[in-house]
Amino acid sequence: MQQDTEQYIYRQLYNRLKDDILAFKYESHEKIPSKRDMAKHLNVSVNSVKSAYEQLLAEGYIYTKERKGYFIEPLDKLIVDPEAQISLEGHEHTTRTTFDYSFSHMSTDISEFPVDTWAKLTKRVFQDYDYYLSTIPHVKGPIELRQSIAKLVSYQRGIQCHPEQIVTGSGTNTLLMQLIQLLERNVTIAVENPGYSRFRTLLNQTSTPTTAIELDHKGISIDQLKQVQPNAVIVTPSHQFPMGTIMPVSRRIDLLNWASQTHSYVIEDDYDSEFKYETDNIPSLFSFDKNDSVIYLGTFSKTLMPGLRMSYMILPSKLIKQFELQNDNMIPDFSMLNALTLNLMIKEGH
Repeated sequence: MQQDTEQYIYRQLYNRLKDDILAFKYESHEKIPSKRDMAKHLNVSVNSVKSAYEQLLAEGYIYTKERKGYFIEPLDKLIVDPEAQISLEGHEHTTRTTFDYSFSHMSTDISEFPVDTWAKLTKRVFQDYDYYLSTIPHVKGPIELRQSIAKLVSYQRGIQCHPEQIVTGSGTNTLLMQLIQLLERNVTIAVENPGYSRFRTLLNQTSTPTTAIELDHKGISIDQLKQVQPNAVIVTPSHQFPMGTIMPVSRRIDLLNWASQTHSYVIEDDYDSEFKYETDNIPSLFSFDKNDSVIYLGTFSKTLMPGLRMSYMILPSKLIKQFELQNDNMIPDFSMLNALTLNLMIKEGH
């Protein structure tokens, strides 16, 4: 055996025996040399042979009989279908085209991100929140972050809510998926036309019946909503995507009245609420709601960066218990490290 600095001797022996077995150089049930005989033959330690044999035994290449030694496990030849060998060459682009300016609504300017502040806060999380990092997170996220978000949306969006109403997640698509599972079966969800294509694609992938509602100069058409009578509707009232319309208070009242009268839900996608476009902050639709009809979706992808994958959903109080029961055994998919760092970022005014 050749000693290789990058590979233990037992791995060399294991790989050689495995390859020979798969190449059918051994007969089924054939006895192989004892550990001592193999070690003597190869001029290696018995421990190296023992480790190799144990790995082959664990993977099912050999089996053992008490006081008789090791034997080759019978194996069938693996069938290889040549048509199944698909080349991945060209499926992914290794080079990225660069531009002087990006008009994508999904990207952010990473040069503006407070890297040093984020790094310092992350280090503090490791020091002060180790008990959180070593356990399974609460399905709605750490209570500290939900408390900070509750204060933030109260100040920025006029939303009065309890931290128990807030659910954090790794993106609005993930939260929308949880919401679909929360609503009654066979619901029909209306979407704006034109609207956010990723939501529409997600609804189609989950076989959720959807219907497109046209826009006018005030936003989504209430007349069409009344004709279709969906169970829920997704809207972007503060800054319609992609048309940029701000839904006036008259249309907001009409929309909320429709939801109340039909016992439907309005899903408010407030995707860029932190930004102002020629006006002061536009109050959220959630802040107008008095009948527990609005479900609010917010995200930190625009103010921080999409790569952090941190969004949140504010549920009407009547859906909280149902959400907790339905997700009791679920392990959330967001990063607890990012969630706790974000909490400090908000809490300390960064």
